[in-house]
Amino acid sequence: GKLQYRGWGDIVLMKRELKPKKKCFLIAAGTGITPLLSVALASVYAQDGMDIKLVFSNKTKHDILCLDDINAL
Repeated sequence: GKLQYRGWGDIVLMKRELKPKKKCFLIAAGTGITPLLSVALASVYAQDGMDIKLVFSNKTKHDILCLDDINAL
């Protein structure tokens, strides 16, 4: 709940509006992928032109959550 992506590079972090962004680098591990995946999916579906890089890790390949959604990105 500390990060809100409003689309088109508009990001609010801890209730503070940031300058509009064109690039976003997301890092997650385990179940932490779910909120960051939501940000990435919102940008892709809106076709807002945000350049997003998503790096995530898990203990094993079988532990990856939302694998189909990640591959679709």
